[in-house]
Amino acid sequence: MNRLHKPRCQVDASWATNQSTFGGGLILEMEDGSTFSGSLGSRQVPSPLHAEFRTLLWAMSYAVRMSYNKMHFESYCLQMVKLIEEEELWPSLASEWDEFSHLRSLYMFVSLSCSSRLKFSG
Repeated sequence: MNRLHKPRCQVDASWATNQSTFGGGLILEMEDGSTFSGSLGSRQVPSPLHAEFRTLLWAMSYAVRMSYNKMHFESYCLQMVKLIEEEELWPSLASEWDEFSHLRSLYMFVSLSCSSRLKFSG
């Protein structure tokens, strides 16, 4: 991967029907090649798409708290990436979209792309 895509943060979520929680994770890869991983567990959300979006928001917030103002995010969730790229507003994701817009404004540069699950580090 070229330097234009570092630092990068790969995100993924796990969601299942009839569960009280969902899980999410991130892998941060810095320009020097060092990595950091983290995970979260949170109250259940209505759908896998919500879980993916909430995980992205958590990762964006984490990177901001760690003083990163430039980040390339990757997710294997093509639906979420397209929704964000096309700025498609879904009423059920309104609060997530508002939080995303706010977090995006805190970065000097932020990008998001879809990546195959097989390419994830770790």
